[in-house]
Amino acid sequence: RSAAPGQKRKPRCASTILSLLHPAANCNGHCAQLARPPKKALAKYIHSYRSEAPGNECNAVFLSVEGTPLTYNGLSLIIRRLALGADIPRLHAHLFRHTFAVRYLMNGGDIMTLRLILGHTTLEVTQMYMHLAEAHIQVQHSKFSPVDRLEIGRRRRR
Repeated sequence: RSAAPGQKRKPRCASTILSLLHPAANCNGHCAQLARPPKKALAKYIHSYRSEAPGNECNAVFLSVEGTPLTYNGLSLIIRRLALGADIPRLHAHLFRHTFAVRYLMNGGDIMTLRLILGHTTLEVTQMYMHLAEAHIQVQHSKFSPVDRLEIGRRRRR
């Protein structure tokens, strides 16, 4: 969105301190939900290690070396460097989101709640993850189904 003539455009921040640590506050309909361990780790990082940057108008959690809010491209470069250093061939920012979504469903989470967590406006986009989780469930079921191991229909020798 562009600012009105003569007004400075406010920086767009994906992850604000307020939205990560207090999801119900000022989130405009979509906020990151965090479990207790990562929330505690983020709070420790914010209060103990992260320096306050001048001009950090949106109160961004992750800052660049210059103290400006970290962009998606900046995050992608960091992840690419980490992947190269760890010899991981396929790693990118969206893979974390994708993995979370599939694992969420595999662990019994419901599709409607996942849609809200991911910020999707329609269910169709979220259903893509459902198909991946269902495929995994079918493979696991065929491997470990107790019914398939009963050997029904085989003759017993006396």
